[in-house]
Amino acid sequence: MKPTVIALGFFDGVHRGHGALLRRTVEVARQLNATPAAFTFDRPPKEVVTGKPMPLINSAQERQELMERLYGIQQVIIAPFDREMMTMPWQDFITELLVKRYGAVHLVAGHDHRFGHKNAGNAQLLREKCAQLGLGCDIIPEVVRVVSHQEGAPVYQMPHVCPSCGAQVAREEDEAALRCTNPECPAQKLRNLIHFASRDAMDIEGLGEAIVDQLIAGGHIHSPADIYYLQLDDLKSLWKNGTRAAQKLLDSIAASRSADLSRLIYALGIRQVGEKAAKVLARTFGSMDALMQADEAALTQVSDIGAITAQSIVSWFASPQSQHMLRRLREAGVNFESTAAPADDRFAGMTFVLTGALSLFTRDEATEKIEAHGGKASGSVSKKTTYVVAGENAGSKLRKAGELGIPVLTEQQFLDMLQE
Repeated sequence: MKPTVIALGFFDGVHRGHGALLRRTVEVARQLNATPAAFTFDRPPKEVVTGKPMPLINSAQERQELMERLYGIQQVIIAPFDREMMTMPWQDFITELLVKRYGAVHLVAGHDHRFGHKNAGNAQLLREKCAQLGLGCDIIPEVVRVVSHQEGAPVYQMPHVCPSCGAQVAREEDEAALRCTNPECPAQKLRNLIHFASRDAMDIEGLGEAIVDQLIAGGHIHSPADIYYLQLDDLKSLWKNGTRAAQKLLDSIAASRSADLSRLIYALGIRQVGEKAAKVLARTFGSMDALMQADEAALTQVSDIGAITAQSIVSWFASPQSQHMLRRLREAGVNFESTAAPADDRFAGMTFVLTGALSLFTRDEATEKIEAHGGKASGSVSKKTTYVVAGENAGSKLRKAGELGIPVLTEQQFLDMLQE
């Protein structure tokens, strides 16, 4: 299971206060080479406890889309708030759910976050339990008051240029972040190289931030393609045990040449293209060459690829810098073909919802099988749901499926569909 850094909250509205939690989550995940995630519920806990409807700004799916698009959260866990969840002791919520089921290695929560049966868990208990378990923990403090501007004090101005390279910065529409417009920015180069080598991308073990920083400083690498042209003499001075550690890194780099196309697409760092979208693109087009030739019209026909993402992909491949890097990656022997076993599209147009404790698959495995056969895995049940796959102790999603007349499959029935 991939380690995760998980932000805790309901996140209705996904406002700037939530942004502090989500930005910190992404920051820590990068440092730990983990997946940035958010844990939320399908409906407000207070609504379940009181029986009174609670007005919401966003649906669960809208919250998921906003957290992914605005803050870079890669996994949004939308859990059913059912009787099992409502009566779960706060200790079990951390150990059994967040750690054992979702692989949490670091948790991020607000100062007033409550959780567990009767809201017995709080920020202080969360911090103490994480320390006991050896987990990282960040508690985002309360904003007590706004300090008014004092006469004579400098007024803070948002930067107009990048502090790293001095290029102009710009804010994309519907985004809070300011971004450097210089593709050669040293800070961007560092983050791009770290991302390229990360576990979910090309998975180059040993090529972490400290080594990347030294290789950049030594003039050995400037773009991801340079990684595949490194020599033993470039590396052995970076460690005390020199040659042995350097050869181990070279072996890891060599192994990454055969990574599946989906990993390479994700590693390229194309805006709006996360791990899930990269898998869909690799499965749909089958090769880097076919993806490079796709126009916006062809891309928007692909499941889960919208107009903004399609535009971002086309723009990235049109860049001379991108084309040069891809040529060098190809010359270095990096795989440009999908190595995944071909699958049919038997689930095309179908939406599945997974609920309860699964025993034959992990949720990630079941989701991958659904997507590999052209289907979509959703976190909530609606009239558009085709099937609900129910494991043990399924809760509110199973009940909602019954109310809407959605067919419910056991794990074995789902497996039978895959094997037909």
